[in-house]
Amino acid sequence: MGIHFFANNLGISVGNANTKVIQNGKIVYNEPSLVAIDIHTKKIIKIGNDALNMVGKEEEDILVLSPVEDSVIADFELAEEMIREILKKSNGVSLIPSKVVATIPVRVTEIEKNAMEEAILAAGAREVILIESSEAAYYGFKNQLKDSTDVFLVDIGDGTTEVSVLFKGKIIASKISKVAGQRVDDFIQDLLETEYEMLISKDTAETIKKTLAGFVRRSQNESLMVRGKDIYTGLPKVMEVSSENVRFAVEKVLPDIIDTIKEVIEQTSPEIIADIFDEGIILIGGLSNIPGLASVISNILGFPVKNIKNAENVGIQGLDVVLKNYRKFKKFKN
Repeated sequence: MGIHFFANNLGISVGNANTKVIQNGKIVYNEPSLVAIDIHTKKIIKIGNDALNMVGKEEEDILVLSPVEDSVIADFELAEEMIREILKKSNGVSLIPSKVVATIPVRVTEIEKNAMEEAILAAGAREVILIESSEAAYYGFKNQLKDSTDVFLVDIGDGTTEVSVLFKGKIIASKISKVAGQRVDDFIQDLLETEYEMLISKDTAETIKKTLAGFVRRSQNESLMVRGKDIYTGLPKVMEVSSENVRFAVEKVLPDIIDTIKEVIEQTSPEIIADIFDEGIILIGGLSNIPGLASVISNILGFPVKNIKNAENVGIQGLDVVLKNYRKFKKFKN
């Protein structure tokens, strides 16, 4: 691959579950935010999918963990090293990108914001622009809207649910909750343990969520053969899990999401709420495409709710817009 002057400038979104990188309009990296480290040297051995494949199979001197918690850096040194390796891998060459645009959650503290910026700079980048994830998402999907002046955005990710109201792309009200996709995985694991007397991995719980989860009754009760181990004997166990049972587990996250949305509505002026009503609430994030979620939220709140195309990637695509207008955003952010 040839090296061009702007080719090694990247956008990066470090999430609870996955880290994504975009370059020249193309997502070039999308892997788990995981590292495998040598517990003696504290050095990273593997990252991303390679680290995920070691979960549950680690040797005594290897530990798999994430340096990220609630989409902010929890372990600075590991995050710096992970980001450095990701940027090198994404760039396709041995160079670290000179300019990086990165997302941060809404309502982060200055300490958390500085930790992200410093980790990217320490990884070798010359310049960094940080942009709140809701704002980045806005730039990623605004072309799908008839009127993008006022936007009510609900981003249900893996580790957090971020609810924001934006006026001309700027956040004017927001709230963040730690109830999101990973909490659904926890509820599914609890369901399998109590109802099926078996233990399953996080990865298996996520597969069940993606395959069977929904907020509506399906015309036919779908099912999935699930492998785990018996909680009493420890022996391998295979059970058929139904979509109806999974639905009850998924519904447990709904009250918190609704309460978070209501709090942001209360923060917002009646004039803006009236303006937003035509477009409605926009759902994005990994959990947003679960069948029936938009209808359930709409029925509870009496407010139009809709899904958009490519809801999982609008945030990272918004970073591409920022990269293409780097000077403008740098001037504004500074």
